[in-house]
Amino acid sequence: MVEQHRSFPSIYTWVIYNEGWGQLESAPETYLAPRVLSLDPTRLLNAVSGWTDHGAGDYSDNHHVSYFCSLE
Repeated sequence: MVEQHRSFPSIYTWVIYNEGWGQLESAPETYLAPRVLSLDPTRLLNAVSGWTDHGAGDYSDNHHVSYFCSLE
Protein backbone atom coordinates (compact mmCIF):
# COMPACT_ATOMS: atom_id res chain seq x y z
CA MET A 1 0.00 0.00 0.00
CA VAL A 2 2.81 2.41 0.84
CA GLU A 3 4.56 1.75 -2.45
CA GLN A 4 1.30 2.20 -4.36
CA HIS A 5 0.26 5.48 -2.69
CA ARG A 6 3.45 7.25 -1.62
CA SER A 7 3.38 9.57 -4.64
CA PHE A 8 0.05 11.10 -3.51
CA PRO A 9 0.81 14.57 -2.07
CA SER A 10 -2.37 14.55 0.06
CA ILE A 11 -1.00 11.80 2.32
CA TYR A 12 0.89 13.29 5.25
CA THR A 13 1.05 10.30 7.60
CA TRP A 14 0.79 6.52 7.57
CA VAL A 15 -1.25 4.65 10.20
CA ILE A 16 -0.54 0.95 10.82
CA TYR A 17 -3.46 0.31 13.18
CA ASN A 18 -6.62 2.40 13.44
CA GLU A 19 -8.69 1.78 16.58
CA GLY A 20 -6.88 -1.47 17.27
CA TRP A 21 -8.36 -3.30 14.28
CA GLY A 22 -6.10 -6.30 13.88
CA GLN A 23 -3.60 -5.15 16.51
CA LEU A 24 -1.98 -8.15 18.13
CA GLU A 25 -0.83 -8.27 21.75
CA SER A 26 2.72 -9.04 20.61
CA ALA A 27 3.00 -5.44 19.29
CA PRO A 28 4.05 -6.16 15.68
CA GLU A 29 4.01 -2.42 15.03
CA THR A 30 7.43 -2.30 16.69
CA TYR A 31 8.91 -4.11 13.68
CA LEU A 32 6.39 -2.83 11.11
CA ALA A 33 7.11 0.84 11.85
CA PRO A 34 10.74 0.77 10.64
CA ARG A 35 9.62 -1.07 7.51
CA VAL A 36 6.94 1.52 6.67
CA LEU A 37 9.40 4.35 7.31
CA SER A 38 11.99 2.70 5.07
CA LEU A 39 9.41 2.57 2.26
CA ASP A 40 8.53 6.25 2.69
CA PRO A 41 10.88 8.25 4.91
CA THR A 42 9.25 11.56 3.83
CA ARG A 43 6.11 11.16 5.94
CA LEU A 44 5.23 10.79 9.59
CA LEU A 45 4.08 7.50 11.04
CA ASN A 46 1.32 7.03 13.58
CA ALA A 47 1.81 3.36 14.43
CA VAL A 48 -1.38 3.00 16.48
CA SER A 49 -4.33 5.37 16.48
CA GLY A 50 -6.81 4.98 19.30
CA TRP A 51 -5.55 1.79 20.92
CA THR A 52 -2.50 0.46 22.75
CA ASP A 53 0.43 2.63 21.69
CA HIS A 54 3.83 1.03 22.24
CA GLY A 55 5.76 4.10 21.06
CA ALA A 56 6.79 2.74 17.66
CA GLY A 57 5.62 5.72 15.60
CA ASP A 58 6.72 9.32 15.24
CA TYR A 59 3.89 10.61 17.42
CA SER A 60 0.89 9.56 19.51
CA ASP A 61 -2.50 10.97 18.68
CA ASN A 62 -5.37 12.00 20.90
CA HIS A 63 -8.02 9.76 19.39
CA HIS A 64 -11.54 10.38 20.63
CA VAL A 65 -14.81 9.41 19.04
CA SER A 66 -17.89 11.43 19.85
CA TYR A 67 -21.39 10.35 19.07
CA PHE A 68 -24.13 12.92 18.70
CA CYS A 69 -27.62 11.77 19.44
CA SER A 70 -30.57 14.00 18.63
CA LEU A 71 -33.47 13.78 21.07
CA GLU A 72 -36.00 15.24 18.67
